[in-house]
Amino acid sequence: MTRKQRRRIWTWIAVCGGLAVIFALDVTGRESWIRPVLFVGLIGAAIFERPDGAGRERWKRIVRKYPFIKLWLAICALSSTVIAVLATHYFSVRILDGISFSGLLALILVVIGPVIAIGEYDRFREAGCE
Repeated sequence: MTRKQRRRIWTWIAVCGGLAVIFALDVTGRESWIRPVLFVGLIGAAIFERPDGAGRERWKRIVRKYPFIKLWLAICALSSTVIAVLATHYFSVRILDGISFSGLLALILVVIGPVIAIGEYDRFREAGCE
């Protein structure tokens, strides 16, 4: 295992640990100074982790290489549209009033999580070839 691969592993352990703490604080309802610090830290890690600027090309390559991702994104987009229309039009539910931050983050991770996981796996393999 190369040094870059170890760095990727430790980065993802830190990101997953930070997300777990944010979810735990949100679920328990405790307000803490840790939460905004973790937000800033995770956003900073995301900004500084991708210095190459080839993120859009990487997403295009992943979608071309793994066709089930395109199907996954289409299913997520269609189902979220149908649920939003049904909830707002037929049941008069205000969608964003009843959802917490952790619920919203979980929905976003369900939609783009597979793309992120595949992209990180590819970057991990590329780091091993260097």
